[in-house]
Amino acid sequence: MPSRHSLNVMSRVLPLIIAGLLSVPAEALAQHESGGPPNFPIAREKPRLWEARVRSQLVGSNVSGVMSSQNSIQCPRSEIVIPIIMRGTYCRTDPNSITVTAAIGSQWQRAGDVPWTLRGPHPDGTAEIVVEFRDINTTSITMEANWKTQTWESSLNEVAASRIGWPTEWPEAVRKYLEPSLLIESDAPEFTGFVNSITNGQIRNVSPYLAAKELVKRTILNFRSIIGGSMDTTNLTGAAESLRSERGSRLDLTCACVATLRAAGIPARPVMGISKLLNKKQIKESTVWTPWAELYLPGAGWVPFDPFEMRGSGFQHRELTAQWRWFGSVEDLVDRIPVAYQLSPQGSDLRLRNSAKTSIGVVDIKKNWFETPVWGWVSDGCSQGQSSWNTNLVRINRGAGTPDPR
Repeated sequence: MPSRHSLNVMSRVLPLIIAGLLSVPAEALAQHESGGPPNFPIAREKPRLWEARVRSQLVGSNVSGVMSSQNSIQCPRSEIVIPIIMRGTYCRTDPNSITVTAAIGSQWQRAGDVPWTLRGPHPDGTAEIVVEFRDINTTSITMEANWKTQTWESSLNEVAASRIGWPTEWPEAVRKYLEPSLLIESDAPEFTGFVNSITNGQIRNVSPYLAAKELVKRTILNFRSIIGGSMDTTNLTGAAESLRSERGSRLDLTCACVATLRAAGIPARPVMGISKLLNKKQIKESTVWTPWAELYLPGAGWVPFDPFEMRGSGFQHRELTAQWRWFGSVEDLVDRIPVAYQLSPQGSDLRLRNSAKTSIGVVDIKKNWFETPVWGWVSDGCSQGQSSWNTNLVRINRGAGTPDPR
């Protein structure tokens, strides 16, 4: 944990900011919390069109874990749930572009013949593509979803963002992002103590944006090591455990930053998306799930930041009021297709399930190991042996998008 001697930055920036804080009009607070273009000082620009494809497959195996030709998946009902963001601050999906195919065993059904459901959009702009399978007795079940979406690059005016004050209350639509959630345990003593050691209970003496930058910086610096590097993007032990042990995966770091902000009273959320990353040898690109985060700036909208990419960028040596790379202005955000603002479908709770297969992926409860965001397999009462799932992601660049009206 950081020493108290090193945690006086908040008071050092106070004279720079306190005189210039801008009050946030009540009518502005209801804007943009559920998607759509942001307000100044945030901007989205340089739109691009993409085609996304997610294929998820549950494959049966025998008791030894070896793929089996026997019908090892048997249940009266199962479903695959693939997350999608229909309308976000930095993406917009064409609902008419969604197509779904599915297979039981090797028997594929064509797009248009598969009965699927779009659950949502929910108030935050998210939804789920769902295919339900009934009376399964097979070796595997597969679902493939395709859709077209437009993404944007983000930019932010640091001076103006630093002058936005705290709201009297946060908009109702973003309040859920102040609460603890699955493996983002913002109410844990680790986070309340961590935040208090940084702010000394004086967080509202500076703007929420500058407070957020300091809190994210301290969380990143608290991690002594990142397990798995840049390509290990879905393994998760949990925010509290990672903060306590000062180590974790790329996703753990993201969730820890989100938990720190929530514990400090700033709405924040993880973002899971699809992008291409270079492997450890920096030779070959792979399309993978990629995590980053967003915090809510009153009256303006959601501010993206990538804690993993911030590491090694030298941000900790720059003033709090200076622009930090990967915080606010994220140039490669346009290359990422967001699909989820949470780690599990709404209404799903890992702690209420004992099965190694849950609606949010594969969990080894003994090791507290978690993988996200393949959300399929709502399969209570099913016989699956030691079945496992595979996921294949495709991202195709379809050229320049349509700019927002001016």
